[in-house]
Amino acid sequence: MKVFCLILIFSFLGGNCLAAETVREKRIEKEFDPRGKIVLKNHNRGSINIKAGSSSKVEISGYLIVEGTDQTELRTFYEEVDLCAAKKEEKIILKIKIPDYISPGIEFEFNLEINLPENENIEINSRAGRIILSGVCGEVEINAHRAILEVENGCGKLIARGLKRALLAGFTGEIIELEGEEIEFID
Repeated sequence: MKVFCLILIFSFLGGNCLAAETVREKRIEKEFDPRGKIVLKNHNRGSINIKAGSSSKVEISGYLIVEGTDQTELRTFYEEVDLCAAKKEEKIILKIKIPDYISPGIEFEFNLEINLPENENIEINSRAGRIILSGVCGEVEINAHRAILEVENGCGKLIARGLKRALLAGFTGEIIELEGEEIEFID
């Protein structure tokens, strides 16, 4: 009778011992000699933190965090996500590979940390998330859909479209285009 009551209580509370949520994490690292420009494609969820001047190489770390209740779908998604990189002419092209179909029970974010030489140029194509630029003095072009941009001590050229919010602190560079719902400058 006690077992039956416990099962009944879990049913009413929505508890399911077999469907416990699981979190999996993965780190992907890449390193390149500077090529003049980095192009990041297909960033969807998470943050992009770019620091310039601290490295003579382009160092990229990707952090994947996946949550879900269906262990099979979670494992499949986790194994398929990757950070692909290719060198093409004077560019390093980065693409985050995610499955075409994402089950409704899967939640994820893919955070990137990129260290690069001070004058390296960068192009970011991101649907959403937070983009943080620190000390970047190369040309930056951002094509986003409601991303949040934070720039600290930048001195290059800035082109940014489709932002939800932009916060520029100590930016001494040239703004070619800055399109966003909220834009704030801090000296």
